[in-house]
This record gives sequence, structure tokens and C-alpha cells, in this order.
Amino acid sequence: MAQFLCNQSFKANLPVCSIEQSLDDAIKGNSLNQLILIVPTGRLVRFLKNEIIRKYFEIHKKPLVNANIYTLQSFIAKCFEFQPNSNKFRIISDGYQLELFEEAVKNAELNFFAGKEGKVSIPTISRLAKLIYGLKEDGITPQDLEKDLNSDDENIDKPRLSDIFRIYLEYQKLLGEKFLDFPQLLNRTIDFFSSNKIDGCFKNQPKILLNGFSQFKPPEIKFISLFAKSLLPFAIQIDYSPNNGPLFSNLEDTIIAIKDSGFSLFEMGKSNFFAENTSNSFFLRQNLFALGRANKSSSFSKFTKIFSVSDKEQEVKLICKLIKELAINEKVSLSDICIVARKPEEYSSLFREFFADYKIAGNISDRFNLCESAVVTAIFSVLNIINYGFKRSDIHSALQSNFLNFNIDAKNNKEKIDGSNLNSVAEQLRISGGNLYKGEFIWKTFLMNRIKYLADSINDARRTGNVDPTEIENNTREQKKVEKAYDDFLKIFSLLPNRKGKLSPQEFNELIKKKIIEKFEIRKILSDSYKEFLHSKSKYTDKFEISYKLEQLEKESRSLTAFINLLDEMTGILRERQQFKKFDLIELTQRLKIAVSGAKYQISEKPGLGVTVTSIEQIRGIPYKVTILCSAIDKSFPLAYSAETFLGKELPDTKARHIRSERMLFYQFLSNSPDALDKAEKQVYIFYPNKNEQEVHIRSPFIDALFKITTLEEDGCFYDLATSKEATAYPEIAKWLNAISGNRELAEFLGRKSYSTVNNKKPNKVEIKISDNLFEEIEKEENILNTIDLVLDDKLIDFKDNYKYLHEYYSTFVQNQNSVFEKCNDVIKEKIKRLKDGTFSITQLETFTNCPYKYFSNYLLNFKDAPKYEDTVSPLERGNIIHSILYTFFKLIQAEQLNNKEANIIGEISLPNIDIAAPVKLKRENYLFYKDILEKIANRVFDINLTDTPLQRLTKDSFFGNKNRQGFLEIWLNNEIENQEMSAGFLPALFEVSFNLAKVKNSLNVKIDDDLKIYGKIDRIDIRNENDGIQFLVADYKSGSVLPNNSKIINGNSFQVPLYILAAKQLLNDYYSLESMSEGGVYYLFYPKTNSKQDNYQYSKYLLLNKESQIAESKALSSRGLLSNSDDLEKILKISLNSAKGGVKKISEGKFFVEPADVTACNNCSYFSLCRIKEKHLLLSEEETEEG
Repeated sequence: MAQFLCNQSFKANLPVCSIEQSLDDAIKGNSLNQLILIVPTGRLVRFLKNEIIRKYFEIHKKPLVNANIYTLQSFIAKCFEFQPNSNKFRIISDGYQLELFEEAVKNAELNFFAGKEGKVSIPTISRLAKLIYGLKEDGITPQDLEKDLNSDDENIDKPRLSDIFRIYLEYQKLLGEKFLDFPQLLNRTIDFFSSNKIDGCFKNQPKILLNGFSQFKPPEIKFISLFAKSLLPFAIQIDYSPNNGPLFSNLEDTIIAIKDSGFSLFEMGKSNFFAENTSNSFFLRQNLFALGRANKSSSFSKFTKIFSVSDKEQEVKLICKLIKELAINEKVSLSDICIVARKPEEYSSLFREFFADYKIAGNISDRFNLCESAVVTAIFSVLNIINYGFKRSDIHSALQSNFLNFNIDAKNNKEKIDGSNLNSVAEQLRISGGNLYKGEFIWKTFLMNRIKYLADSINDARRTGNVDPTEIENNTREQKKVEKAYDDFLKIFSLLPNRKGKLSPQEFNELIKKKIIEKFEIRKILSDSYKEFLHSKSKYTDKFEISYKLEQLEKESRSLTAFINLLDEMTGILRERQQFKKFDLIELTQRLKIAVSGAKYQISEKPGLGVTVTSIEQIRGIPYKVTILCSAIDKSFPLAYSAETFLGKELPDTKARHIRSERMLFYQFLSNSPDALDKAEKQVYIFYPNKNEQEVHIRSPFIDALFKITTLEEDGCFYDLATSKEATAYPEIAKWLNAISGNRELAEFLGRKSYSTVNNKKPNKVEIKISDNLFEEIEKEENILNTIDLVLDDKLIDFKDNYKYLHEYYSTFVQNQNSVFEKCNDVIKEKIKRLKDGTFSITQLETFTNCPYKYFSNYLLNFKDAPKYEDTVSPLERGNIIHSILYTFFKLIQAEQLNNKEANIIGEISLPNIDIAAPVKLKRENYLFYKDILEKIANRVFDINLTDTPLQRLTKDSFFGNKNRQGFLEIWLNNEIENQEMSAGFLPALFEVSFNLAKVKNSLNVKIDDDLKIYGKIDRIDIRNENDGIQFLVADYKSGSVLPNNSKIINGNSFQVPLYILAAKQLLNDYYSLESMSEGGVYYLFYPKTNSKQDNYQYSKYLLLNKESQIAESKALSSRGLLSNSDDLEKILKISLNSAKGGVKKISEGKFFVEPADVTACNNCSYFSLCRIKEKHLLLSEEETEEG
């Protein structure tokens, strides 16, 4: 039974049952040109046009030129064109509208919304724009706001409202008489039709029919009212019951307003009153949300199911499994399935991810933010380089883009710009760029200075022969990198347009189109990508992958088109509004960015391709066979009401109208496709998640309203999958719930299938067992192969290749109890074999001991962390600077004291060109002399190692200090002098002693054991030459605060001090003829810590000292952490040596287990994702749970 709001002409001449019947009659009678159909959504327009064209061709055997189907907005725009000179107006887009609002905010004198600096953020401007545009859509004018401001109403927040009023006025001024947004266009159309006869504007005197609307805004009602007395038949078919106010009150208000203008409300087509009044659609219309109690309907249990799930991810996963079941076993076409949500943008990315995994073709029609397009980001990255002075981050962003060709003239790979090298060199030299740091000048200066320094260093080294060959090699390698970076920067600089001077809008337009889009070949790159895809299309065996690839290509192409359209619009309007004005490039760029931030774009719909994911409003009138509602939770659907606090006043009846609008959406979801609903030929599924990471959800009251009028609960149509652990609790749906339908599920299944129980004797070992017949075993599993096959274009696609891949994946899982040697390729195997006789550094030994797998990844697979440079000085650089300063300082003082015969040479050197051992005694009275030498050395070291940036200058200043604060050099010097005074005669004698470093000049050959070869550099050896013989300390400079202790040494986690003691003892004997005893080791802290128990700095930390040590007595060290006697030291040295030898043995056997000494360190480990220790622990915990 159709109900109509119609004018007298329609009522008198067209006694029809429904608009659908009128449409069918027009198709059959070939009179579509005499019918105009207006529907709520563009999606329904496209659907109806396709259907009409198909039906018309079936009947008349010829194509239909056009069908007059519009949305109300597009019909109003069509009516606007009836005005004389309508083409002189320019209709602005959503994106440019935001830019105009930003300008209006700048022009308005704001008090409330302006911050302390008088600026308003873009998010705030966006919200203000949305608010004011909404007021315009509702027909509220600045004059209406002014009346509120002049009223005595104390409930109005006048400071807020006053700012809104000013912005509204400024926005209207900017629009002027030439530029229109849609509310303005509607008002002009109303004004035109009010003073001109409507009938004369339409040829053929068509029937105008509206269908699918539930309410209209006041200006739209005013427009519709203009047809009340028209000779054109005009009717609105409505879905309405006067007996259900809680659902239809908003529509009732609309009906009253339209009736007041001269329209009539009446019913037609009462051909089968009984059938109409017993139908499902009639029942919903009368009872959903109605007050009082209705007799419950059992009909809905035939086609409606409601699911409670744990969270959003499980919700999407189960929907995908359901779709596979519907498509494969119930033969439902994917294009007949629609998933809706109140806010689909919160689900679209998740469905894209899961559709890819489950290989479900999708038609996800959300609109994309233009500002997030990779193409648009690339264009702005070029503009940012020019505007913001060649910032390193902007250059890196541009070079990383796949849509910018910086190598237009490159003839080979060597000539191509190496973005990674340029960024790495810039980070190393701390070149941040930016206008503050003189832009391109700082790049050229720093790079040229570094090239010159490296060239001079290499030439000096070759001339004098005093530098290690390794250092020359490193400098030469760096020189090539810096020279390449310099050449590449010059190429980039030459490619970019000049930013000097001001630009007209047209010049800005041409700059972007010709000097960025064209010059960097953005269009060509997009075109070539498409051609390459077409050329290689045959290689794709997966149709889903083809569809996804095409969608990505279309997405980027459409984003470029949308960007260019917006650019043309912005520059065109600016040119018209401010004809002769020129702007700074940065101002025009900012305007364009704001416009882009408010713009969206869409890729084309793909009718019939796959499952539709959209909003509830968009499915009106489209007869989907299966509709699935997600996120049916309170505050999501219905959306929580939120009063508009920005406005400063409460609009009348807004909360009540809001909840009634939400109810209407739920009703439209349920009643969509009423014919199928009445025949129970559709399926309805409702899902709601119980929680997210932050909160527990409450199910939507709309579900309770549905339960109230149906027997869904009583008939077992509600499934609580959030609390039911076993799907067998619901046998009627258990089949598809248990089905393995996607790759992740298959991987999990294989994981469970592929490993045995935990070995009780070795609880930390997981034994992986892969059956050679695993694939055959899987085929026997019930309910797998029939659902893992994929559906695309309504056809099944065999996806068995994934089994083979996953079988291989689990076969190569690292097995802790076995050697990985046999699993390695020949190159790695050869490396491991050579390690049996290899020489190791302390770092390598400690890395293996703390995590064998990390050693394997780092030193055998050569997976290295990318170097990270900060604008400040890194810890490694600080350490190198400190070592360089102190080494040079001690060698100069040592030479000075030997010349003055203030120092004595100890022992006899056995080879020429090795350093002599001569203790250096620093005297308090020479403090200023030492300080002056230190500062001169430090200045030279800083000039070589650092660039002149503000943050690096801070580091340099911290070394030198000022009149108010001591620098670290001075603090170190004071501590070193005091330390020597209290160190029981131990003085620094040897510095930077290298041993077993093959490429280092004057490196000493030292053998500490037949089965262990190590190499390294001892920062310093402190020697005491007393009557009881030679004693020594191995010393190491530390700039960090994390230091090892005796326990780590005893446990075999720290080797530096014990192995360096053994090396020092051996080299003193072999090269200086000194029989010596070790006193232990010491770490000297260049950045000393304040000792909380004593009001002084902790300058040193001693290790492996015994209680009888004179240092312990002299420094009054606590007995905690001291060894009992010198015999303990020898035992610990032996333990440490054996631990290191044991590690080398395991390395040579290829035993690189995933067994970190401290699992808490895994969270910050770069190899965390490679070793899969998380997965290992999950396997163990699952097994323990099952056994428990």
C-alpha cells in the first residue's frame, strides 16, 4: 500500500499503485523522457540507471540514451541551470570551501576561538566550517544568529555565538555574488522559481517522482513546496505510519510542513488489504520502537541472526567466514551481499585487510582523504623542499616517493641519485637544512668542507705514513660517499623550480603542473605502471591480486585528477577575486594544503564485482539478498548525541530528532527490499563486539527493541560467540564457524599440526616435526578444502599452493635443540667453518654469550642496524671524541715529561716502532698548563669530527663549560689528578694498545690461549713499579652509565676486563720484558656520576680487585664486590677464558639458538622479528596450558 505526498496535478491524473509501477509502465511504454525520478543517494541513481537500461534493452532491443534519475541535490542543480546567465556563477568544492573558511577566520575579529597568539588551528577551522555549513543547510542565516545575540536569553553563550556570527558573515562576503556553495545555490534556485513559472522550464511536462526519503531540511521543503500548484505532476512516495510516533515523528513534521504548502497525503493501491496488513514490512512499520506491547512476530526468525562477538577483529573475521559459507555452500553471489555500519570508515581498512586474507572480492566505497594520497604527498614534498629551505626530511621524503623521477637524465645506475647515501651522509654530518640554517648553502658548505677535510687527511696520512691503513681505507670510502652526496644534491637543486619572487595564481598553477607534475614525470609514472601491469597481467594467477592492483592504480590516478581539479579551482577563484595580486610561494602552498585537507575523492564503483561495504544510508532501495550490520553497539549505533558546544546555543528539539533519525536508519536497514522481506527471501545478520582495548561495550538498544517485537531470542537466533568457547554450542552454524577459510587460519592450523609436545627433560626446547605427508593429511581434514578455496566473480579458485608455502615456512622454523648448520647455504657454511680458527673481538664473544641467534644474524647473515644519527652528538661519537682527546693529551704529556726527565721508561721494548711504557704523573701545580693543552686538543678534535650546528655546539660547550659551570674536560682533569694521588702508585703508562689487529700499524701479536684468539684495543694500562715488582690495571674509558660488574664476569656475560688482563700480562712480558701481576681492571667515567652517599663524583669503577689491594685501602672501597685474595682473580680469569672458549666452540658448530641470557632485552632488540622468540614462547605456553 503506497502512500504519497502529491500535488493536485498528480492526484488528478495518475492513479497508480506505486512509483515502482510508474517506472515499469514508462519503460514498457517507451515514455521515460516524460518521467523524472529523484532518489536519496548517488549509489541508488547508478543502480536504477543500470537496471532501467537493462530492462529497456530487453523489451525494445535498443539502447537507452538517458534516464532522468537524480539525487535531490543534482536535481536542484539541474533546476538552477534554468536561470539566465547561470554559467556566470562558480560552484565551489568541499576542499576549496574549507580554504575560504580559513580565510574567513583570519578576516574575522575573533575573541573566543582565537588562541593566545590569535591563531586558530586547522582542526578547529574544519569543525567551525562544518558547523556553519550545517546552519546554512538548515536555513539558519547570519541574521537569525544576530537576533539571538541581541536577545536576553541567558542560556546563550554569546562570546562563542558572536565569533560564529562574525565568521559566517566573512564567509558570505568571500562568496560574494559570484561564488556559490550548495545552500547558496538552493536559495538562488528557490528565488528564481518563486518569481518565474516552473512549468515552462520543463519540456514534455514530465512527471516528477521522489522515492526513498525519510525527511527533508527546511530549505529543501521550501523548494519542494514550489511545486504544490504546478501543472507538473509531482509526488513523494513515503514509508510512513501515523501510529508509530517514536519512529516516524521526524517524517511527520516534514509531512505537516509539505501539506501546509498545498500538498495532499493519500494512499493508493489497496488491492490486497489483508496481505498488506500481515506482511513483515507492515509489522515493522507499525511496531518497531512503538510504545506498548505488540504480539511478537515469529517470521523474522526465518531470516535474521544476531551475533555477539569478543571484539572488532573477531567480528570482521566471522563476517568473512560467513561470506565464504554463503558464497560456496549457499551459492549467494558476492554482489548480492552488503555489509553496512553506521560509520563504515571505522571498518573499511580492517575489511580490506581481511578480504585480502580470505580472498573475498570487495567493493568498499568509502571516500579517501586527498591529503593522504601518495601522489599528492609527493607533490607537496617537492614544494616543501623549496619553501622550507631544503630540509633533510623533505628531500628524503621526495626521494623515497615512487611517483617522482629525479633521474630523468641518468644514463646508468652510477648517475642515478642515491637517496639512501645522501640521507645517510646528511645525518652523519648533521645537515638538517631549513631556512633557519641557510637552506641549500649549508648543504653545499658542509659537504664541500667534509670532502676537503677527508682529502687532506688522506694526503697527510700517505705522506707521513703515521696513520693506520684501515683509517686511510675508511676515509677514502667516506670521501667517495660524500662526493656522491654532493653531486646528487647539486642535481636535485638544479631540478627544482626557483622560489624567489612572488607568484600570481596562474604562475603557481603552471609551476605545479609543468615544473613538478610534468618535469618529474608523475603522469608518465602512473601510465607506465598501468602498462607494466597489463604486460605482466598474465603472470598473476590470483584474480584477487589483479583486482587489488587495478584498484591501487585507479586510486592514485584519480587522486592526481582530483588534485589538479582542486588546484585549477583554487587558482581560478583567486585570480578572479584578486586579479592583480601576487603571493609568496609558501602562502599559496599553505592555501592549497588547507584546500586539500578538506577534499575527498572516490574510485569508481564496480557493480557486480564483490561484497559491498558502505553506510546504512547508501543501501536504500537496492535489493541486496544479504545485509550484514556491524558494530551494533550503544554510542556507535545509535550514535551518541553530542550537543554542539561550538555554537553557544542549543538548537530546539535536536536531541529528540537525533535519536529518531537513528531509529529510522535501523528501520531502513531492516526493511530494505520490502518485497524480499515480506517473502522471507532475504537474510539479515547483525553483529556487535563486546569490547575494545579501552572499554566494555553495551549492545545497541535497537537490538533490544527488535527482540521486544520478535521471537528471535526464543527461537535461538541469538548467538553469544563472545563467551561460548566452543562453536559446537551452536551446531547449526558450527560448520562455517569451524571452517578454515583464510590464510591466517590455515597457518594457525599448520602450526598446531606441526609441532610435538614439550620435551619434559628439556622444558625450554620445542621440537618441530613436519610430516612429509602433511598436505595429504590436511586434505583429509573435514571442512577445510571446501572453504579454503576462494570465491571471485562467483567462481571457485583453487588455492592449494599456499599449503606448500606454509609447509616450507614451518619446516624451516629454527629448531633450538639442533644445529642450524645444515640449514644454511654454502656461503654461510664456509663462514662457520672458518670461525673455528677465527679471531674474535670482545663484542662478538659477548654478543654470542648473551644471544647466539643475534650473533648469527649480525655477524654471519650481516643483518646490520641502519646507522641512526641525531642532531645531537651520538654516544658512539662522544666516545670516539673522548678517546681521541685523552690519547693525544697523555701522549703529549708523556713526551714532555720524558724530555724533561720527569718520567722513566719501564722495561725494554723488543721491537722498534712500538710505544714505550712510561708512567705519566699529573701534578696539581701544573693544572692550568694541562687544562690549556686539553682545550687546544679538544678544539682540534671537535673541528674534525663535528659540524657547526646548534645542538652539536651544545655538546662542545658541555666539554668546555663557562664561567658559571665547569666543563667535562675540567671535571675529568680534576678527577684524574685526584685519582692518581689516591691510586697507590698506579699511573697511566701505555695508551691505545692494539693487539692482533691485522690492518693496524704497530698492532702487537698476542696469544692468550691455544684455543682462543681475540683482538682488541686496550684504552690504557696503568702500571705501578715498586720494589715488590710490576703490577698493572687494565683501564677502559666509558661515556655511558651502564657498566658490568663482577657477577657478570663470573657468569660469563662480560669478557672485556678478564680477557684484556690476560692480553696485557702477555704483551708486557713479550714486548716489554716485564714480569707482572694484575691488580684487576678499572672503568674511568668521563661523564662521572654523583655518588648519592658521598658528596662527590664517582669517577671510577674497579673490577676484580681483592681485599688486600692497596687501591682498595687507599680509596677506602667497600668490601662488597671485592675478591677475597689474588687466588680468586686467577680462578675467575680461568673461568672467563673457558667460557669464551666454550662460546667459540659452539659458534664453530653452528649452534645459534634462540636462547637470550636476558629475555627482557628482547623488547629492544633489532632481530626480534627474525628469531620469532615471541612465537616460541606462545608455543610453550600453549603446550603448558594443555598439559596443565
